[in-house]
Amino acid sequence: MTQMEGMAGATGTIGATGTIGTCAAHGDGAITLALNAAESRVQAAALRDGEPLFAQEWHVPSQGTELLAPALADAFARMRLSLRDVRRIACVQGPGSFTGLRLALSTAAGMARALGAEQAGLSYTQLLACGPLLPRGAVLWVLTHARRGLVHMQSFRMPGETADATSLADVAGAATAVPSPLPEALTPVEAATLNAAVARIVAARFGNVNPAAGTPAAGCAAAAAPVYLMGSGATRNRAALAPALAALLPGARFLPARFDHPAPALLLPLAATAAYGPDDVQPLYVRPCDAEENLPALAAARGMDPDQARRELARLTSAPLAGAPLAGAPLAGAPLADA
Repeated sequence: MTQMEGMAGATGTIGATGTIGTCAAHGDGAITLALNAAESRVQAAALRDGEPLFAQEWHVPSQGTELLAPALADAFARMRLSLRDVRRIACVQGPGSFTGLRLALSTAAGMARALGAEQAGLSYTQLLACGPLLPRGAVLWVLTHARRGLVHMQSFRMPGETADATSLADVAGAATAVPSPLPEALTPVEAATLNAAVARIVAARFGNVNPAAGTPAAGCAAAAAPVYLMGSGATRNRAALAPALAALLPGARFLPARFDHPAPALLLPLAATAAYGPDDVQPLYVRPCDAEENLPALAAARGMDPDQARRELARLTSAPLAGAPLAGAPLAGAPLADA
């Protein structure tokens, strides 16, 4: 096993060993490629017949569009692989950065057309949930940064391990271990303010809250098991979230910041179990983009008619990825972290 070299900000492994058993069913010698650019890291991983080939990431918040295509070409060349053997492309579809999602999805769509590959969408919140090892049946809330005062959130029931963990250090020790089966989604992904996020977490745990007292209904607190929070949204907003949760849900625990970004190898089990098809994967934005909300002011500042600008934005954001610019087109140089 060797470290991939020669790429700025690159980490990960090339020539990885091990088996992703669920992917062995393909057994056709074709390569499955997985991509992620939901937050500030660009990640790629590949496997063939259940065997991991490489898993790599680049921390390049302002250079993702210029890096992804040559980085993939470099990884395939170093492994002496052919892009022509890629028959399945899995891509994180959201929630996440608007620019990052569009970058990865348009790259996947372009490659799929050129290679005749099928595509599948992956959940970024589930990808993050695959990182920590938590007790069986534990509830994990994944909160990612949406913009100031707003998070994307979704809860999962963890498959866990047979032994109960006795401390946070025990349950959060392995950033790249992959539980099997995958974490089970308990709630849909949604965007929420910090106050709404606290209320959602408490309500989901206890079923009801005494609105007058602002505390859980009598008898619920003793029966409730601790819940866990993780992700960039939890870390960035911990100072606001922790006091509110301490009052309403004292057993809640925040996982360490090292889990804010998934290890690139975690893409592989999700890609192995994904449902592939001929259609482009569409982005899961969850919230309106900042440009849409600020459009009237932006248009007026540029001497444009706001209504015409609104219609043009609607056309662009509703267009299939087939009509979107591929990596390296007008998006070049745009940062991944767009509030």
